[in-house]
Amino acid sequence: MSHSSTSSTCHQDNKEKNAKLKRDSTDSKYFYIHSCLSYLAMKKKYSFIILNKKRRNQKMAARFEIANIFDKQGKLVYDSNEKYYVENSNIVFDSKGFPIKKSSLINTSECVTISESKGVEEMNNNDKLLYLMNFMNYKIKTFFPSENQSERRTRTAKDPNKLSSVRLLLIPSYNIEKSDFELKMRCETEADDGECGLHFFSKSFNAMKFKSKTRKSDTAIFLGDIPLKYNKQYSNIKRVTLEDYEKEIISYKMNKGVTTTITESTVDNVVNNEDKSMVCDDEDEDQEKEEEIDENISVEINKKLQPINSSPSLQSTSTDITNGNCTLP
Repeated sequence: MSHSSTSSTCHQDNKEKNAKLKRDSTDSKYFYIHSCLSYLAMKKKYSFIILNKKRRNQKMAARFEIANIFDKQGKLVYDSNEKYYVENSNIVFDSKGFPIKKSSLINTSECVTISESKGVEEMNNNDKLLYLMNFMNYKIKTFFPSENQSERRTRTAKDPNKLSSVRLLLIPSYNIEKSDFELKMRCETEADDGECGLHFFSKSFNAMKFKSKTRKSDTAIFLGDIPLKYNKQYSNIKRVTLEDYEKEIISYKMNKGVTTTITESTVDNVVNNEDKSMVCDDEDEDQEKEEEIDENISVEINKKLQPINSSPSLQSTSTDITNGNCTLP
């Protein structure tokens, strides 16, 4: 084999390896989100509006947008279409634990000031993901504090008024034997609770019967107690109680039987992979046009072109995880 041929092969191998690192890193973020969602739903009785998946890249896990989050009292605490005030690369929360809207004029005892808005820019998938991750981080640190807690940054924003890509080292995982949550290494919880949570929504959406000539954005799962006024926003709604969700997640976890052992070397591998895939945080933004399904195409037509089934990416990811490979970045 010539030198040029060998060089070309190595270049292609590196390209494929880097692409896989990016995919794994992006998938890991969604497992992280669903791990945190399970804790807030099962432990804190938060409710969620989940929209049908938008990703069609079969090599990656399904992406479901979390449109709204409500606390136990039914108050809206997060809106995916809202931009929140950011300071030191973190969302600013008020004294009651609510994120401060960027569009709001603040005049409180906390002396938080916001400059005049220069116009609202439309958020892309990556923006929404960073806001959601930052929101989840705050809630986990508030509800489940730990002296051993630390943060892992895969991308640091140069502008302090913009969010960085940050995840916690320890996040809650449901212990079936104790019937309660405990803090575990992030990669372990993602591989267990996160994968189970994502599988639940994949299965639930796939089992839904869609009305003809409706868009995927009109399809939602209402998890928990959702205020009645939100019924008018969606044509296809599947309602799931928090009790039923908890039963399903526990059932998935029992069948899955994750026995991954986390060691210091595993943690090092996780951090190293994060460092290698720092650029992945822009992946959703770069591939947005590729991965978004045309909202104008009806679900009925879409079903004729491609029958709805379980995400192959989710199945392949599940295989890696259940084999004890916990090196998700």
